[in-house]
Amino acid sequence: MDVNQMYREYLAGNQDCFSDLYTELSKPVYVICFRVLQNAELAEDVMQDVFLRLYREKKENIRNLRAYVFQMAYHGAINHLRKSKWEVTVGKVPPIRSRSTCALEKRMDIEQALSMLSMEERMVFTLHVNGGMPFRNIAKVVGITSGTAFHRYKCAVKSLQKILEV
Repeated sequence: MDVNQMYREYLAGNQDCFSDLYTELSKPVYVICFRVLQNAELAEDVMQDVFLRLYREKKENIRNLRAYVFQMAYHGAINHLRKSKWEVTVGKVPPIRSRSTCALEKRMDIEQALSMLSMEERMVFTLHVNGGMPFRNIAKVVGITSGTAFHRYKCAVKSLQKILEV
């Protein structure tokens, strides 16, 4: 069942479908929030706010729930930055549960490389790679054209290749 169908089931009264929605979308929403805030605890807070808001509002006219939730996450994180005047720091990495030290080091390298991108490039890259969104939907979430979204993605990939020496 896709997320749009799960949401319709939730609106029809099936509370279990909201748990399924959370399971499906929580990781990409967290990643989006973290990439904006660069702080694991704040990203978790904003992510919880997004799902709490979705749970309470019960909007029936949402055509693409994934894009809608990602947009809520992006704007929620941006608003949190504005309200708290939080300074984004380079190098903070979310908690990682990995048994392999090598995998952990690679993950930290990637997170540091991502933090070196501009926020605009980081968001487009995150929405496309972690969120699985096409550029036309990213454009709507971020408020740019799909051509600009594609261009930012390509710039992010080039920058990451340089930084990671791939």
